Amino acid sequence: GAASVRRFSSSGAKAAQSRLRGSDFPHFERIQTRWNDNDAFGHINNVLYYAFMDDAVNAHLIRNNIGAKFPRFVVESSCRFHEPLSYPDHVDV
Repeated sequence: GAASVRRFSSSGAKAAQSRLRGSDFPHFERIQTRWNDNDAFGHINNVLYYAFMDDAVNAHLIRNNIGAKFPRFVVESSCRFHEPLSYPDHVDV
């Protein structure tokens, strides 16, 4: 079957108030999970959620012509678990 799409965000302050919706964010980067992202239980390994955020930030900056000569950093990130992901899910970050 077709891969499903899941969303997660990195907004800690808002997440503490309520579950966030896609409409709360102006930009998303779609990331394809890989077979080797799965752990022994068949779910995406927890540490990879932060790698997805890093990939999304860099993809957004590159797509908007912000090259390596400019600093790239994330001021704050957090991750709130809602449901497991597994290959071949796509993730909107």
